[in-house]
Amino acid sequence: MTSPALIDRTTELTELQVQWNAVEGGAARLVVVYGRRQVGKTFLLSHFLERVRATGVTSVFASGFGSASERQQLAGLAESLRRDLPEAAGLVPVSFSAWADALQWLVALARTRPVLAVLDEVPWLVESTPTLPSLLQQAWDRIRMDGRPPRLLLVLCGSAVATMRRLLGGTGALYGRADRELQILPFDLPTAASVLSRSEPEQVIEAYAACGGYPLHLAAWDEDASTEDNLLRLAATSGSLLLRSGQRLLTDIPHEGGYRRVLHAIGSGADVRAAIGRLADQRTERPLDLLLRTTLVRHRRPLGAPDRTPGRYEIADAYLRFWYDQLWADEELIEGGQGKQILARRRGRWERHLGWVFEEQAREHAVRLAQSGTLPSSAVYGPWWATRGPQAEIDVLGLVGRRTVMVGEAKWDRRPLHSREFAYLMERAKHAPDPVSDLVVAFWSRGGLSSQMHGALGFTPADMVRK
Repeated sequence: MTSPALIDRTTELTELQVQWNAVEGGAARLVVVYGRRQVGKTFLLSHFLERVRATGVTSVFASGFGSASERQQLAGLAESLRRDLPEAAGLVPVSFSAWADALQWLVALARTRPVLAVLDEVPWLVESTPTLPSLLQQAWDRIRMDGRPPRLLLVLCGSAVATMRRLLGGTGALYGRADRELQILPFDLPTAASVLSRSEPEQVIEAYAACGGYPLHLAAWDEDASTEDNLLRLAATSGSLLLRSGQRLLTDIPHEGGYRRVLHAIGSGADVRAAIGRLADQRTERPLDLLLRTTLVRHRRPLGAPDRTPGRYEIADAYLRFWYDQLWADEELIEGGQGKQILARRRGRWERHLGWVFEEQAREHAVRLAQSGTLPSSAVYGPWWATRGPQAEIDVLGLVGRRTVMVGEAKWDRRPLHSREFAYLMERAKHAPDPVSDLVVAFWSRGGLSSQMHGALGFTPADMVRK
């Protein structure tokens, strides 16, 4: 059976191939791959394994298990070795007595031939064996000092982003050991558009607002059905994919310590420490620190503001934000068959969510436009709002040094934008950081710009979904 095609991920595949080429040349390499659940890490590695196996190379894929003991994890590893190495199955023990023995067995095998070994769900392995990172560190340090290292590419993969970053961080056991760290991110909007190649640009943005950049979600979107029908089938039906995936994304966030209460508070709209603490009814310092490391939450300051400026906490992931906005609080009602009514009741929230996603994608599009030279290439782009004086907020602001060189607005609006939107944006631009006299002005809108908008750049969803 032919595996489904791998979409995008060209950079990641190239990086893995570079490391494998080094192994075939006589080196040992350690690669760490991490990213949120459902972004396609395992699918990427399986695709690479197939490519390597097609050349006759020895390769192994083993995965950790949730809530398993060390003995069960080691037995699972031995079973994977027997499955993937039938010619050496008789040499694999029924189970390894310790991780040190398992690692030593892999190293010994790699002294006889090049070996690609993938250990998936490493955080679950660490959960059952807290000393495993130190054992890996010691084993890899010995390999590095070996004058004739084993020809081994060891790939460690994990979905618990905070745990993986802690292993790689300054105090982590694997700090400085990995030859390559690959963070696998959800698809961006243009890549999502390549998955939904038959959809109109506006429909792609609507699908992206519900599915995020997760390949499994996007593949389930029916391009021949309306957005409303897709939402009903994928999100508002008992047991549906988008209804259940939110809880799956939270798998790696501990129940203890109030981490989930703090996340739920942010998902409910609390965006400053005091409000988050009141809603979660607890202290927030440690939970916020972990949630930021998961990358599901971010702390956003106005572009160019000093680090001490109080910012806003928000759900950074488009799908998870959709799940909190539309599904989380009413999950029981949806499971009970009232999904259609829930979608109708939350229609206003869906429109606001679409507006938020459209703004986010306008900012990402601005970065791509700067790379192509359409917008000032020396600027950094992001949101800006006034922290003192008159209230003012700008969706897309471009900053060179401390000077504003570009201002932009994103409106999920079908009508063409008129001169009043231009005048309102220019009034707010007066409060931006030291604006230059020849500001670049841009608008993102479904309806484009009217003929009155002389001198302004206009971008539509069709522009935004292009690579």
